[in-house]
Amino acid sequence: MRWYKNLAFAALGFVALAGATPASATIAGTTYTGLNYSSPFGSAHKTQVTADINTYLGLNDVVYLGRLDKNGFDATAILNSTGAALSGVGLLASTGTWTFTQGSTTYEIVALEVSTGGKSKVYALTDPALTGIWNTSDLSNKGLSHLDFFARKIVRAPEPATLLLFGAGLAGVAMRRRKRV
Repeated sequence: MRWYKNLAFAALGFVALAGATPASATIAGTTYTGLNYSSPFGSAHKTQVTADINTYLGLNDVVYLGRLDKNGFDATAILNSTGAALSGVGLLASTGTWTFTQGSTTYEIVALEVSTGGKSKVYALTDPALTGIWNTSDLSNKGLSHLDFFARKIVRAPEPATLLLFGAGLAGVAMRRRKRV
């Protein structure tokens, strides 16, 4: 075979490998990160998972928000006095939904850790969200132990202010140009 045919086959093989997807997520709207953990799930674990999520997402500002279980939401100090809350439906089952009420914060959930019986898996949300679903099918459909939530502060520039600033800049350039002529 000629060298260019070998090169073509190699390129096709690379494209096929690049297009391969990792193990599929069973939670809609998420991507399984490949991050698996076993208990204990203490503070060192939360720190490690937060660092791993930052690495996986290529970020450095993801923070641990808190834990949701059958007893309710246990928030971190970040959310104190903000009115933020997490709630869930189906917390004793193997599937359910969660909702994050922002209160006065601008956090949005970017990842969640689903834990059952001493094992957990981490899922990154496809888009930052305030609501979502979870299930334990990747963890042998055992009942949920808890959900840990990881978020980042979302900063959005208000559109009218951005347009006003852009327009002011254009007017300044036009006035300066007019003075020169």
